[in-house]
Amino acid sequence: MRRRYSEGEVGAWYVFGWYLYHVMTLWTLPFRLTEWEIARIKRMHRQDIPETMQAWSQPLPKEQWAKPSEELQRQSQQVEMLRERDPQRSIIDIFAEVQRSPSAARTG
Repeated sequence: MRRRYSEGEVGAWYVFGWYLYHVMTLWTLPFRLTEWEIARIKRMHRQDIPETMQAWSQPLPKEQWAKPSEELQRQSQQVEMLRERDPQRSIIDIFAEVQRSPSAARTG
């Protein structure tokens, strides 16, 4: 808008209308609220966070991690084998073939 005004492409009424529209729609309000929230969070110290939130944000112990099923591991090996056999083949086709295999139908 400023470039267009300086080049004479638009007049003063256009500039006035542009600013009026953006002031009326509060176009900078979301950005200012976000900046305010980020600044407030940065001012917080680690000890200000409640103990329960600190405990919740800690990583899970390794024994509580999800483990892949035998079926998933078997299918992953099949996908890797088919991918090595024909690297140009679409991965979607490979996954579809593994899903259609008789052992997948037997367990599913």
